[in-house]
Amino acid sequence: MPNRGTVTVHHPAAVAYDLVKHQPIPLKQYDKSCSFDVDLGPGDGKLILLLQNPITAISVKAPKEFSRGKAFTISCSIMDHTGKNIPAILPVELVLTADNGLRLPGSGWYAAEQGQLTCRDVFLTNLPSNVKTVTVTARCLASGINTSVTLPVK
Repeated sequence: MPNRGTVTVHHPAAVAYDLVKHQPIPLKQYDKSCSFDVDLGPGDGKLILLLQNPITAISVKAPKEFSRGKAFTISCSIMDHTGKNIPAILPVELVLTADNGLRLPGSGWYAAEQGQLTCRDVFLTNLPSNVKTVTVTARCLASGINTSVTLPVK
């Protein structure tokens, strides 16, 4: 049966995110608690993340260029309005795409601990010789915010 109501949590959160819909949800704040409305369909569920500060940006750091056959590291930071990493474990989707549209190894779903994700030893295996650039896109699966960088391949 459908179910509707208000969830109150003893947590002084300032913002709430729906981790399934990848977006913030309205949150009512009280002295030492917060609440949000829930509308569930039959057999439905929610996964809500409560945070002290809203997620405002995501950054990606990668080498200035990618080399075929050489390992590289990609780092992502998920930050608040002050530029500090969000102190939580946040779901992130990382997608590496060749300029021909091919999704590359290293793409996948990760957890950014304390708002920081580091993927080491990523290789561009079986990359066709006509590929000249690779785009790295990082998407915060809490807020839906994403950013991309496109880099040359040598």
